[in-house]
Amino acid sequence: MFNERQESLIDKLNKLAEIICGLQQLTVNLLSVCSSEQPDSRDLAELLFRRQQLITAIAALELTVDNQAALSPLEGEEALTVSIKLGEIRRLQEETDVLERKAKTILEEKRDRLKAELVGLRAGRAAGKAYTAQAPQQEGFFLDRREN
Repeated sequence: MFNERQESLIDKLNKLAEIICGLQQLTVNLLSVCSSEQPDSRDLAELLFRRQQLITAIAALELTVDNQAALSPLEGEEALTVSIKLGEIRRLQEETDVLERKAKTILEEKRDRLKAELVGLRAGRAAGKAYTAQAPQQEGFFLDRREN
C-alpha cells in the first residue's frame, strides 16, 4: 500500500487538480465576460484578481509537489496513481491555456477597436475645430481705402 509520503503526494496532486479545475472554471467565466459586447470592468477585475490568487496557490503547491516527488521514489501502484493524476493535471492545464488564449485574443481585438475608434474621434474633433469661427481680433485698425 502507499506510505505516508506517497499519500501526502497524492493528496497534494488531488489538491492541485482541484485548484486547476477551479482555474479552468474561472477562465470560462472570464471568456464569457470578455465575449460580451460591453464587458463590465469590475467583473473583469474581480475575475483577474481571483485568477491571480489561484495561480499563486498553484505555484506554491507545485513547488511542494515537485520537492516531495523528488524525495520519494515511486514504484508500482503508487507510480501509476501519480502518473494518472499528473496526466489529468496536464490535460486541465492545456484546456485552460486554450481558453486563456481565446480570452486574450478577444480582449486584444476589443482594445484595437477602441484604439481605432479613439483615433477617429480625435480626427473628428480636429476637423470640427478647423471649421469653427476664430475669435475676433482684439486690437488693431481696419483701413478702408475705398472711396465712397
